[in-house]
Amino acid sequence: MSDLAALPPHLKVRYGVAPKSRTRQMITWMAILLVAVGATWWLNSANTPKATGRILTFRTAPDHMTVEFETSRPTGHPSICVLRAQDRSGVDVGYATVGVPSGAATVTVTYELRTLTVANLVEVLGCAVDPALAKVAPPAFPPGLQPPAQPWTPR
Repeated sequence: MSDLAALPPHLKVRYGVAPKSRTRQMITWMAILLVAVGATWWLNSANTPKATGRILTFRTAPDHMTVEFETSRPTGHPSICVLRAQDRSGVDVGYATVGVPSGAATVTVTYELRTLTVANLVEVLGCAVDPALAKVAPPAFPPGLQPPAQPWTPR
């Protein structure tokens, strides 16, 4: 007898031949789908050029900050970096999206960030090669206040 489906039920139990369960089939297909989606996501993220940024120095003034930051990205790609300044209580007082032209892999940028009041800290929220991929927190100014126009220029 070569057809296992033709075995009597007591022999199927004895030799571990179980009927195909719809639940088992569903779990198998879900696992295959999950692996396919994960592999697609991984391949897309692995092939997307990335950019990073970090603050080197900053100097504060009553209405602006001079920020020096470094960005690293693939050579020859332009990038954008988002800067945020906050006061002592953690309220946003400055916010800017800074475009960095294509060039070397690591670039040092000096930017005059206009602020509403004296800022206590500044941070690079994120950098990206593609502006659509810049996933950063939006400005969080108090109600009724708008982010100041950028960049700061001496009067």
